Amino acid sequence: MALLNDLMVIFALAVAVSYLCGLVRIPVILGFLLTGTLVGPHGFALAGSVHAIEELAEVGVMLLLFVIGMEISLEQMARMRRVVALGGGLQLGLTIAATAALASPIFPGWGSPLFVGFLAAMSSTAIVLKLLQERAEMASPQGQATLGVLIFQDVMIVPMILLTPLLAGGGGAAESSGLEQAARVVGVMAMLAALTQLVPRLLLRITRTRSRELFLLSIILLCLFVAWSTAKAGLSLALGAFLAGVIIGRSEYSHQAVGDVLPFRDVFLSLFFVSVGMLLDVRYLLDHLGLAMALTLGLAAMKWLTASGALLLAGAPLKAALLSGAALAQIGEFSFVLSKTGMDLGLFPREYYQPFLAVSILSMAAAPFMIRFAPAAVEGVLRRPALQQWVRRRLEAESAADADSLQQAPLRDHLIIVGYGAVGRITETAARSAGVVTVVLEMNPETVRRERRAGVNIRFGDAAQEPVLEEAGLHHARVLLVAIPDAASSLRVVETARRLNPVLHIVARTHWAQEADELLRLGANEVIHADYEAAMEILAKVLAHYHRPLDEIEGLTGRLRSRGYALLRHADDAPSFPEIADPFSELVIGTLRLKHDSQAARLTLAESALRSEHGLTVLAIHRQGVTLAHPDGGALLEPEDLLLVLGRPEDVAKTSLWFAPPDAPRPDVGEPSS
Repeated sequence: MALLNDLMVIFALAVAVSYLCGLVRIPVILGFLLTGTLVGPHGFALAGSVHAIEELAEVGVMLLLFVIGMEISLEQMARMRRVVALGGGLQLGLTIAATAALASPIFPGWGSPLFVGFLAAMSSTAIVLKLLQERAEMASPQGQATLGVLIFQDVMIVPMILLTPLLAGGGGAAESSGLEQAARVVGVMAMLAALTQLVPRLLLRITRTRSRELFLLSIILLCLFVAWSTAKAGLSLALGAFLAGVIIGRSEYSHQAVGDVLPFRDVFLSLFFVSVGMLLDVRYLLDHLGLAMALTLGLAAMKWLTASGALLLAGAPLKAALLSGAALAQIGEFSFVLSKTGMDLGLFPREYYQPFLAVSILSMAAAPFMIRFAPAAVEGVLRRPALQQWVRRRLEAESAADADSLQQAPLRDHLIIVGYGAVGRITETAARSAGVVTVVLEMNPETVRRERRAGVNIRFGDAAQEPVLEEAGLHHARVLLVAIPDAASSLRVVETARRLNPVLHIVARTHWAQEADELLRLGANEVIHADYEAAMEILAKVLAHYHRPLDEIEGLTGRLRSRGYALLRHADDAPSFPEIADPFSELVIGTLRLKHDSQAARLTLAESALRSEHGLTVLAIHRQGVTLAHPDGGALLEPEDLLLVLGRPEDVAKTSLWFAPPDAPRPDVGEPSS
């Protein structure tokens, strides 16, 4: 009963705090951390079952790793292999090395400094991905670079869990010999291999029962069984959950499993962040606020430098590397899991746990603001003349190295496309087929190299930089299309292009109504709102299904477009339209099959009286693979003919019954129908 009371208090306060976090647009996870500090023993002590809540929180970590294991896509990792392997590996290695060097004067030996490097190297997948999704930056260069590093970190948490006891050099699982530890790992891998073959067959039998409850219970049981098995082998529960996710992720049922488990994961994971907040001693934080903030700033600066440098070495564009470094400059949720393991093994002294918690929570709290203000700071850095000269030299070297592969066309009256995503690709292909000279500017070097080999006139560079636009012939271009999903970069490109070429026609795409006004203010001639244009096309399809004339549909959509995008912000701005009603809603098009024993067989269409007696008009007759459209009254009806008819639903239903019965009275012969 005490646990139930504590959970009720926690969830009630979490709802209130998370609602307030939503109002100020910060991640809900920070609300959970704050909830924990309020209800914990160092706050108002509203929850007494701290140990029980921590055990529930472990279930949240297990489910998080379980879902990560299911969602890891080998195909996605192969596509991003350079960023994932090289960028993620360098980020992890550089951060661990830098942290270990700084921690070695404080922590004895070599194992503890390396372990502290493990703690500092991880970033928060939950916070960062949620922020990138809210800002619609997942498809941007910095979003893809950040995702690649986070994928690598999530995968490497498993080796870190395995290495932690070895770093300790004694105690617990580390007392086993290296041979015994290796045997345990081999045993786990053997179990993984066996379950990989067994689980898909088992799930196939379960899905055939069409019982969603049985499927969910089986998925949860598999997660718990593998986690329990790895724990019995001296490894961690989290590692077992990850392996169980990998097993299911390789089957065709992974998507359904992820959808079923996600609600449970979110509930238990919220308890994990609450439990972390409960551990923080608020008095310690207030007494050492200056030191905690200094350590947080130092950590953020170090992680920003190491992550940005790693991504630059991996070939990421400068701007994307700097923005990704800012997104990764905080402590991750898995660091809390590792920290407890390290304390149990003696790698991490308990007197340093409160400073670690304070710095970790402060870095998580600062993450939304770093991601929000990083674009403006990076833009300021990139405007420096020395850096622009470096960009120009890099561009010239890139162009010279690939001069033979570039399209040799005069750069005059041409189209410049910024971004080679779906919109840029389709536009470039269509424009090139129409004979329009195009130049594409793209910040993903892998895309540039691949498309150059395919014959596309594509160049590497950040279109927000003047040297890049000038090299693309901006002064002699007719049209500039800004087709990148990054809102901040789009604004910067439009502002720079308009300043360099006052007469250039600029077309920009956007996902946000507020951004459309800003793009127009900065100089865009036309702004295409992706969601709005999709809505116009959907509206046209819907009205066509209501049998509205084409000129009326074009008039309605034209009047909507004439209002700009004000309708997206204020529903009252919508123009009034006549009531939409389908004038032919009482009619349907149906089919009738003429059976061998039907009384209508061998009659002409006029003799069957389908129109005069039954209210049906025959639109077409299909016979032996041949379709006769608009048959006249003299058309002979043959057995097995398929008739396409127009009429009221009830008439179609009655006539289908009249067509078949052999004992039905012969219909009266009506007048020939035209």
